[in-house]
Amino acid sequence: MWTRKTMIFIADGDRKKEKGKRKKEKGKRKKEKIIIAYCGECFRHFATPTPQLFILHFTLLIDAVILPFQTHYFSFSILPFAFKIRPATSEDAPALVDLILGLAEYERLRHEAAPDVEALRRHLAPDASPRCEALIAEDNAGRPVGLALYFYNYSTFLTAWGIFLEDLFVVPECRGQGIGMALLRRLGQRAVEQGCRRLDWNVLDWNEPAIGFYKSLGARPMDDWTTMRLTGEALATLGRSDG
Repeated sequence: MWTRKTMIFIADGDRKKEKGKRKKEKGKRKKEKIIIAYCGECFRHFATPTPQLFILHFTLLIDAVILPFQTHYFSFSILPFAFKIRPATSEDAPALVDLILGLAEYERLRHEAAPDVEALRRHLAPDASPRCEALIAEDNAGRPVGLALYFYNYSTFLTAWGIFLEDLFVVPECRGQGIGMALLRRLGQRAVEQGCRRLDWNVLDWNEPAIGFYKSLGARPMDDWTTMRLTGEALATLGRSDG
């Protein structure tokens, strides 16, 4: 699989002597091979990939055997990464849990992550209340390579619904292919279709590349706000019926 920023140039045109004896023919030259390969990253210099399943593989062959006076064998290939995005269902819970654990590793929070497949399966069910929803990205072999898991919130100031993006993740080997951007675009479309007025999410303070990317989309950090959280015994104490 071609990876991000991969560019390979292989030239073998040193006119190496072939083994065995061959009759010399006037005007005939030895074969040369030039192979140039560009990956999906280089493809972006020529066209913009779209967030849908696609694959383009163009090969031009000029064979020195067929054309005896031709001096080069030339192969040119453009291989953009192919993926598709679809709504996740309850049956995707195991794959989503694997991606969530991958996110926890990336965020250096694996020790805090304990996702439950069966619980997620129930929460993704169409009749669950409350429920969460997710988008899943798959490569052309059907392998899950990214997710966007979200739920709806509400703004009293706007008296309108919003979407809170809980998790956005793309597996490391597939980054740089536009998958994260495609997931965000699809979620933005979902928000607009549902009449939502806001799309919110959290990002770790040390993740400067992500912060810069989000700002480039027009997102702004909510520096005036501090997130508060109750968990464990503190939450249990607050929720006791005896006060």
